[in-house]
Amino acid sequence: MEWGILKRRVLEGHTEEDDDWAIGHPLVFPHSMRVGGAGIDQMQIRVPVDDTTTWAMFYSNHHPDGLDSYPEQIYPVDYEYEWLDAKGRHIVDYIEGQDVMAWVSQGAINDRSAEHIGKSDIGVIVLRRMFKAQMARVEAGEDPTVGFTRTPHHRIELPCEKKKFGASIDFALAWLDMGSTRYSPALDTLRKIHLEAARIRGETPSADEYATAQHVGIY
Repeated sequence: MEWGILKRRVLEGHTEEDDDWAIGHPLVFPHSMRVGGAGIDQMQIRVPVDDTTTWAMFYSNHHPDGLDSYPEQIYPVDYEYEWLDAKGRHIVDYIEGQDVMAWVSQGAINDRSAEHIGKSDIGVIVLRRMFKAQMARVEAGEDPTVGFTRTPHHRIELPCEKKKFGASIDFALAWLDMGSTRYSPALDTLRKIHLEAARIRGETPSADEYATAQHVGIY
């Protein structure tokens, strides 16, 4: 696509009519990715610092359908998510912790000449080819043709699933509890926002999430 690579998937029990395939979400060349769903939008930005260090930063906003107003927020909530426990072991019971484990466990600089690329690694192959082609253009004094523009934009609209995995409130709550947002100081506030929006929409969470909703006084 114009801005990078559009990622699509079809899950068991779903079809190509579902958002995960029909819309997908983009890897914005060269180092960002837009993800989200169920009233959550997030840009994941990974900036190389030096040959062995990358700064991973996520910028998220929450705006579930159903609410007309939200708690006042003057400043962004800034926090670091944890990826090592007290004994220095990787924390892998949530998505981003698993990602960090996969990155770090390869070592500072991995010997790519010894790797064996398979059919399931087609995304890696596409991205590497894109990097090489765009770097060659820059070395030749030309502009990149992907993820680059000299035309001023107020806002660039990027595709992203809305009904992620075919779910809404359950997906939103899983995002909060099973992702890096679990470390946010605003976690309880975000839970209440999504649960209240779901109640207004007439949507009931699953049994486990319903217990959480009752605990915070929503249902």
